[in-house]
Amino acid sequence: MSKRRWALSASVALVAILVAGGAQAQSLSDSVRMTVQTNPKILSQENNRSEVDSELRRARSLYLPQVDMRASLGPEYTENVFTPPGSNGQHIRQELSAVLTQKLYDGGATTAEVDHQLGRARSAAFRVAENAQYVGLDAVEAHLDVVRLRDILALADKNVQAHADLVQRVQTRSAGGAGTAASLNQALARYEAAQAERDQVRGELADAEARYLTIVGQAPGTLQDPGVPVGMLPTDLDASIHIMRTTNPVVKAREADIDTAKAAVELADSRFDPKINLEVGGDHNHNVGGVPGRDNEARALVVLQWNLYSGGADIHNREAAYAQVEQARTDRLEALRKSEQDLRQAWAAYEAAEHRVPLLTSAAQHDSEVRTAYSDQYQLSQRSLLDLLDSQNDFFQAEINAENAKSQAVFQAYKILAIQGTLLQALNVPQPPQADPTTPTPRPIRPEGT
Repeated sequence: MSKRRWALSASVALVAILVAGGAQAQSLSDSVRMTVQTNPKILSQENNRSEVDSELRRARSLYLPQVDMRASLGPEYTENVFTPPGSNGQHIRQELSAVLTQKLYDGGATTAEVDHQLGRARSAAFRVAENAQYVGLDAVEAHLDVVRLRDILALADKNVQAHADLVQRVQTRSAGGAGTAASLNQALARYEAAQAERDQVRGELADAEARYLTIVGQAPGTLQDPGVPVGMLPTDLDASIHIMRTTNPVVKAREADIDTAKAAVELADSRFDPKINLEVGGDHNHNVGGVPGRDNEARALVVLQWNLYSGGADIHNREAAYAQVEQARTDRLEALRKSEQDLRQAWAAYEAAEHRVPLLTSAAQHDSEVRTAYSDQYQLSQRSLLDLLDSQNDFFQAEINAENAKSQAVFQAYKILAIQGTLLQALNVPQPPQADPTTPTPRPIRPEGT
C-alpha cells in the first residue's frame, strides 16, 4: 500500500472513531419522553380529554341566556270573521319574532350537569396520566429488552468464538495424533449448536427492536444501559403503598368517576322540580290570521313549567343514578386492591431479582474460573473434551442468567414507580398537559378533510 493510500485510510478511520465517539447514546428518559409525545394510545386519551372538556364548556353555557329568532314570508289563504268582504282571502303573510330565554330556576339541573361534566373531565385527565405511566413502562421494558438482548448477542458471539477455538484445538490435537474423529465431531456439534443459539438470540433481538419501534415511534439506536433507580424508590413496601394510594392515576380516575355519578344523582333529582324561565321577546308581523296590516307585539314573561307525572320514568332514572354511584365506588375499591396487589408483586419480584444478581454474577465468575482450569487441564490430558465443552456452556448460561436478572431488577424497580404513578417524575419526563385536571385543554380545531 502506498503512503498516500495509507494516510487516506488512516484519516477515514480516525473520522469514523470521532463520529462514533461523539454519538450520544439514547437514555431511558429519552425513550420514555418520545413515547409519551407520540404513542397513539396516549394521543387517543388526549383527544378524549379534549372532547370531554368541550362537553364541559357546553354544560357551562347553559347558565347563559338563549336567543332565538324566526322569520317567515309567503302567500297564505285565510277565511274567517276578519276577512274583508269581497276579498278572496289571499295575501302575503310576513312574520318576524325574537325571544330571549334566561333560566331562573331549574331545580339545580344546570349545576348538576356542570358537576357531571367536570367529573368526567377529571376522570379523562387521570386516564391520560394512567396511559402515560403504563405506556411509559412499556417503553422502559422495550428499552431494557433491546439492551439486554444486545448484550446477550455479544455474549453469544463470544461463545461461538470460544467453540471455534475449541474446534481448532481439537483439529490441532488430531493432526498430532492425540485426538479422535469422535472428539472432532463432538466439538463441531457444540460449535454448530452455539451458532444456532446465536441465531435465535438475533431473532429475539429483531423482535425486541420491532416492539421498541412500535411503542417509542422510532427504531432504537445506541441505547444506554440504565441501572436500578435506587434513589427514586421508597424505603419499603409500606411507604410505596402509601404513595400509591394518593398518586396512582387509576385510583384517581375511579374517584373522579364517583363524583361524576354523584352529580348524575343531583341531575336526576332536579327533574322533580319546576322550571322557571324569563322570556323577553317581540313580534313584527303583517297580514297574520287573515287580519290585514301590522300585528306587533312585545312581552316580558316569567314562565313556569312543571312536569307532574311522567309514568314513573323520573323515579327509575334516579334509582339508576343511585346504582351508578355504588358501582363507581366498587370500581374504585377494585382498582385500589388491584394496584396494591400489583405493587406487592412488583416489590417481591424486585427484591428477588436484586438478591439473585450478585449470586448469579458470582456464579458466572466461578464458571469462568472452572472453564480456565479445565482448559489448562485439557491441554495436559487431565480433562476430557466433554468436560471442557460443558464448562464453556455452563459459563455462557451463567452469563445469560446474570444479564436477565440485572434487567429484571431494573424493570421491576420502574414498574413499582409506574404503579405508584411517579414513573415520569422519576425519569424527569413531563406528563402530557391533558393529564392535569386543573388545566383546561385548548379548543379542538376542525380536522383537515372534513
